[in-house]
Amino acid sequence: YPAYVAVPSSAGKHPGIVLLHSFNGLEPGYKVLCDRMATDVFVVIAPEWQTFGRQAGDPEVEDIVRSSITVLKTRQDVDAQKLGLTGFCAGGRFTMLLLPQFKDFGAGVAFYGFPYSRGNTNNTTPAEHIGELSAPILVIHPSRDLASPISGIYNYTKELDAADKYYV
Repeated sequence: YPAYVAVPSSAGKHPGIVLLHSFNGLEPGYKVLCDRMATDVFVVIAPEWQTFGRQAGDPEVEDIVRSSITVLKTRQDVDAQKLGLTGFCAGGRFTMLLLPQFKDFGAGVAFYGFPYSRGNTNNTTPAEHIGELSAPILVIHPSRDLASPISGIYNYTKELDAADKYYV
């Protein structure tokens, strides 16, 4: 699958990040963001998960994230013990869904998302995996996003609290 990779200019081992784009694809702004993250000494891989269709299913995205982890772990400039996951919109949903399931990640950041969406081909929601969450998660969500209502995030954080999970 195609992916955009950004690397720091400094030598040594750096933390690695898998960045998942929104429904609109790997737009130029995501590449700029990857480049900026690289200046902060992160190695970033942004897979084009929509390569296999605008509405890729959860199993396909899971495989792409698994491949991205493998790529990061095989790079000489990545500290394989310091991996993170981030995503925007649909990528935020995938972050909430996959962070609990992939123990390779030490943290995750979901920029908005859909914690109660079942996606296109999966029968589970991200919220159903809260019990498996062992890494901290930061959820950043606007209060007036009509496509992804803030009420879903409020409910999600209540469930995170009830399960004694670390989030911000």
